[in-house]
Amino acid sequence: MKLMRCPGLSYVAVGLVVTLCFCAACIFSPSVPDQTAVNNTSAADVGIVPIVGNSTSVPASYSLEDAVSAVTGNNLNQVNGSPEKLSFYYIQGANVDASGKAERWIFGTREGNYTTMLIYDHMGVARVTWQGGLPEQEIDTAGILSPADIIRIAYPGNQNITGNLEMEIENGEYTLTAPSGSLPREYIINATTGVLIATHD
Repeated sequence: MKLMRCPGLSYVAVGLVVTLCFCAACIFSPSVPDQTAVNNTSAADVGIVPIVGNSTSVPASYSLEDAVSAVTGNNLNQVNGSPEKLSFYYIQGANVDASGKAERWIFGTREGNYTTMLIYDHMGVARVTWQGGLPEQEIDTAGILSPADIIRIAYPGNQNITGNLEMEIENGEYTLTAPSGSLPREYIINATTGVLIATHD
């Protein structure tokens, strides 16, 4: 049984995605500040801030490594002229395929006294500052198994995958959620050892 899971984060992450969709007109309207203004924005509660806008009409998917590189490279917080190191405490992948690539990655991070969600998808990187909490344990993305490895552990040979998965990383564990109708519906796997902790229907 999973003891330290924060189930509310899943709902928050979904809410963030919905908010991004509803605010798309705001993001691309002329009232959006130019890049100079964005670079001077503090980590105050500013809502959605577009950082990169490479919109395409073709859905794409990205590895966790690519997403980490993108959000780290676009970090606006500067310390002595250099990008401040981002520490991740929650990661979610949406529509993850058998290769471990997701259409969207969401990263929960703390920037000073603020909790921020960094969202990476085909639109680029967006920052959402919010008041929710995050797990205490930092995620070392270089020290955990890759999403592809975790999927191979849950689905040997990929024979039982009937659709794209939802993936969460928190408190040293991966949680894979399969599409409705799949059994088992959920896998909880140790993020560093690959040991299967539990399954749920």
